[in-house]
Amino acid sequence: MANNSRYLVGIDLGTSNCAVFYVDQQDWTHTIHPFDIAQWVDKGRLHKNPVLPSCLYLPNVEELNSGIFKHSWESSSAPLIVGDYARQQQFRTPHLTISSAKSWLCYHGIDPFSAFLPLGNTESHLWSPVEATAMILAHIRNAWDHHFAAQNSALKLELQQVVITIPASFDEIARELTLSAVESSGLKNYSLLEEPQAAFYSWIADQEASTLSHESHVTLVIDIGGGTSDFSLIHTTATEAGKIPDFERIAVSDHLLLGGDNMDLALAHHFESELAGNSQKLAPRLWDSLVQQCRLAKETVFSGSHEQIPVTISGSGSRLMGNTRTVALNRGLLEQIVLEGFFPVISWDAALIKNRNVGLKQMGLPYAQDAAITKHLHAFLKRSLEDHGQLKFPDQVLFNGGALSPAVVRSRLLTQLETWREQCHESRRPAVVQPLEHHDLHLAVARGAAYYQMAQQGHGILIKGGSARSYYIHVHLELSESDKKEAWLCILPQHIVPEQPVTVLQTGIMLRVNQPVVFQLMSSIHRPQDQAGAILLLNAEEKEREFIELPPLQTLITPDRQLVKKKTLELEIHLKAILNEIGTLSLFCVDAQRNQEWKLAFQLRAANTAAQTDDESLITLAEEDLLPARACLQEWFGRNAEGSVSGGIYRQMEQALEMPREEWSIPLLRGLWPFLYEGMGRRTRSVNHELNWLKLAGFCLRPGYGCRGDELKMRQVMELFPGGPHFRKERAIEIEWWVMCRRIAGGISTANQQLLLDMGWKKIRESAMKPRKGTIGKTGKKGGKTTAAASPTALNELWRLLASLEHLPPQEKLKLGHELISQVKLGQATGIEGWCLARIGGRVPVYGSPVNAVSVSTVESWIDWLLSLSPEITFYQDLPLILSKMGQLTEDRSRDISDRTRNKIIDFLKKKEGTEALQQILQVPTDENLSSATSNDWLFGDKLPSGLKLIKPLD
Repeated sequence: MANNSRYLVGIDLGTSNCAVFYVDQQDWTHTIHPFDIAQWVDKGRLHKNPVLPSCLYLPNVEELNSGIFKHSWESSSAPLIVGDYARQQQFRTPHLTISSAKSWLCYHGIDPFSAFLPLGNTESHLWSPVEATAMILAHIRNAWDHHFAAQNSALKLELQQVVITIPASFDEIARELTLSAVESSGLKNYSLLEEPQAAFYSWIADQEASTLSHESHVTLVIDIGGGTSDFSLIHTTATEAGKIPDFERIAVSDHLLLGGDNMDLALAHHFESELAGNSQKLAPRLWDSLVQQCRLAKETVFSGSHEQIPVTISGSGSRLMGNTRTVALNRGLLEQIVLEGFFPVISWDAALIKNRNVGLKQMGLPYAQDAAITKHLHAFLKRSLEDHGQLKFPDQVLFNGGALSPAVVRSRLLTQLETWREQCHESRRPAVVQPLEHHDLHLAVARGAAYYQMAQQGHGILIKGGSARSYYIHVHLELSESDKKEAWLCILPQHIVPEQPVTVLQTGIMLRVNQPVVFQLMSSIHRPQDQAGAILLLNAEEKEREFIELPPLQTLITPDRQLVKKKTLELEIHLKAILNEIGTLSLFCVDAQRNQEWKLAFQLRAANTAAQTDDESLITLAEEDLLPARACLQEWFGRNAEGSVSGGIYRQMEQALEMPREEWSIPLLRGLWPFLYEGMGRRTRSVNHELNWLKLAGFCLRPGYGCRGDELKMRQVMELFPGGPHFRKERAIEIEWWVMCRRIAGGISTANQQLLLDMGWKKIRESAMKPRKGTIGKTGKKGGKTTAAASPTALNELWRLLASLEHLPPQEKLKLGHELISQVKLGQATGIEGWCLARIGGRVPVYGSPVNAVSVSTVESWIDWLLSLSPEITFYQDLPLILSKMGQLTEDRSRDISDRTRNKIIDFLKKKEGTEALQQILQVPTDENLSSATSNDWLFGDKLPSGLKLIKPLD
């Protein structure tokens, strides 16, 4: 970080609001100033405010061309408007506004670099969560530069020291994603700071050094913003009078996606039945407008300026009874829903909350299942006291975050803390729980971030703490077969200070080289006692209770060939971990003997695996078990193999392994890939070579995910995608290429799925054209002048592939669906159209993100059309499965079909025998796929490998 900047800047990058404070290092008083951020408050009307709403609005073409929203620092209007005006548009055009973008950074169920915001928008350009976050920061940077650097470029924000705050509970991936957004915004000299610490720094800044208590204290920081709730404990060590006390952050909470946004949702749910009728739901856009009205009404009533605020929805259609409906939010109802729903008073002896599953869903975000924030606070405090044996119950509490602005909410929390204080064990009981007086709850975090930088320069008090988590890497130990535990090596203990390398010199750590390797990591906030080098033997229950799994680190490590022989497969190494100054983890494998080291990087784009394997998938086959298969592959694709081969490779492999391919285990299937990859270039020896290579590659890697190391294997096979198959004009090759791609579609990147889509559309257009002259056709004579269109088999396999590309954006899926329906209406159905529509329009993806689901209105129109088909249609017998997939209930309003359409499907299913289970998934909320193995195989389009089953994405 630069040390010569004039300004020290703190930025609160909030889910709902942002704020900026700064210190001028040329000012000897070290005053902390707010920065008023220029933003549009109406068309053509600019205003400066210390709070910048974290909202973005997509202006229409007319608004862009008019220049009415062009800032003085811009040559033309920006594609996104940030701030107050954008927040106002949430009422009028919610489908054109982006809010809570930061919440997506901590949700591993989506690709944060993919463009899908605003959800439900089909009218304009879409943005990714990382891009949206970067645009907010870029607006702050531009406003700063216009104010401070118009006459002096050295004062640009990118040249100042900047601290950006994040939730204390953000894991490594969320932190890395935040940094990606920061870098994209143009900032250069930055670091991260936990929001609860920043709030505490703001409190320190308000105190005179002489007034700080010299007694021992435990301070609970409760930070509840718009999108997240964070709890931290800060311990003050007793000191002699006249000395500066020591502050140390000793505990942080798990990530909790629960805050003011959820309160708005709860209010909207309460009013929905009154506004739409008891048996109906509001359409998504009306619902979004209702949520925003509830937010404004909540803030207005809680502020005390009004005792009651009307909430009005205007619309038409069957989902809204009448044109306009109005309800009223009064203080009594507001306190009942917010206080009793989110802050109920519970006993200290109550059972700890354990469930991490997703609860209420809005826009696909995985909010905490239990909305009672006091239950989560209770679990945090109990676990923290357990983890720190001599720690007393907090005697001070510091409130922070916009959701705690209402005095009645803070009063309820104080009542809860006092109840727990009286009920906790006497040895831990303080005399009182004292609330600390605080700066503005909306601005404290940014102000504290600026003070933190000043303290780093020696003009303030720093909080100790270091890493809030300890980190662990999975290691293989020889354990008895009956032992169900796994071994995990601690590589970084809690409380380690930034930039202090921790070397784990555990003997016998062997690193696999010259072959794909996977490193599985976990973190924990509950293990302050673990030291670097400690090996933990953990069962499944212990892992679930105390640890958070991080996406695996996958790589191929190739040592220097001058130092290590090419055939070397293992090296003895030690591990080095560093908590960076910006608060993220770096992990290195070090070969001290040869003075080499390799840095391991997190896979930020990897969404949570939508598949699960049993214990068999974690087993690595012994080399001798693969020898028969390897010998067979060498005959086909080995360097010194003969050029000609006959027959099919499946039969030879089955004979060599002495088992049918349906029984090949996942370790065997994945174990064959290195030999296939080695021979990938030699598949071009003949048509038969490539045909069999494609067959076996797709079979071994299906479904493209689900096992450790699959991501690296998929990157390797995708090396083929830009050029496609070598013998692409051969129909058998074309068919097998589409089959292979469909089998591994779940592991194909978004970019390559788009590439396959483009290839597919080209082939579909060619097939619709008249036969071309000058080439030999399948049925033409030698020397003939025409070629037949693509075969029905090839087109069927192509369509099955295209329908399996779940990373495609909704607008691309819409085109595919319309083309399929058009084929049926033209009498060109081949029987695969229904299956394809089920995959394209399914409410629960097999492996992709729910944010890419086709719109509800589109799917409902498809369902109505399917229900109108006669029994003579080729795929009629599959309609129960097709309709169930398209109507599955998820309780996610952005995906669920209307009750009217759902009841149509149920009535249809009731006339069919054996459809009870399908009726169930239409009526009981679930994010899981169809439950039976047969149904899953049907969805996948092929039989899944033994030991692998499709399940819902883990949130």
